[in-house]
Amino acid sequence: MSVIVFAAIFVFSALTALIATAVLLPILHRCKIFDLPNDRSSHEKPTPRGGGIALIFVAVTIWLAISYDIFDWFEFEERDQTVRWVTGGAVFLALVSWTDDLKGLNPLIRLAFQLVTVVGVMILIPEPMVLFNKTIPGWLDQILIAFLWIWFINLFNFMDGIDGLAGVETGAIGLGVFFIIICTGTGENLSIFALTLAAVGVGFLVMNWPPAKIFMGDVGSVPIGFLLAWLLLSLAEKG
Repeated sequence: MSVIVFAAIFVFSALTALIATAVLLPILHRCKIFDLPNDRSSHEKPTPRGGGIALIFVAVTIWLAISYDIFDWFEFEERDQTVRWVTGGAVFLALVSWTDDLKGLNPLIRLAFQLVTVVGVMILIPEPMVLFNKTIPGWLDQILIAFLWIWFINLFNFMDGIDGLAGVETGAIGLGVFFIIICTGTGENLSIFALTLAAVGVGFLVMNWPPAKIFMGDVGSVPIGFLLAWLLLSLAEKG
């Protein structure tokens, strides 16, 4: 695939995310859905949260469009089904997390939903993920994958609420995965998903850059952490 196509995908994804976030911002203001400052916050006044609605909508739409190959650019085999289950898991987590943003959920309930989603996706994807290349028992490999996946979701979720941090991390990790794959030739299809997610993060960053006008909220940080974790685990799976 040419550099021009990569650039076009990146620009389109970033601009779409920026526009969607800009449209969502006044709605969150009117609904008074705010992130209130706390001890670890970098903002000093209530700032709208829930920008993740726009990000997940854009990211999932693009990922599904790629997995169904509506542009006739890619050749997918089993990976398309995997992407669809992964995006389905992200949407489910977004719905649960939006409830958390609005009403607040018990941390154990949030963790239970994350566990069910991760384990469910691991069961439903066509081929099981293998992280340690059969150097440890298969059951232990699966437990470690699930643990790392859930750990990363919560690590990324913790970054939201600090000006610019979640947007920078999304862009940096996505681009990092993209360039590693391109440089090593370990799978162009996966690189496209990484590139689009990075672009969505960069588009959001325009309005999340200090001083932040909007934050992802759990509705964004949890499912985006879920998608980034899948990218990183898939990269590790390739060695």
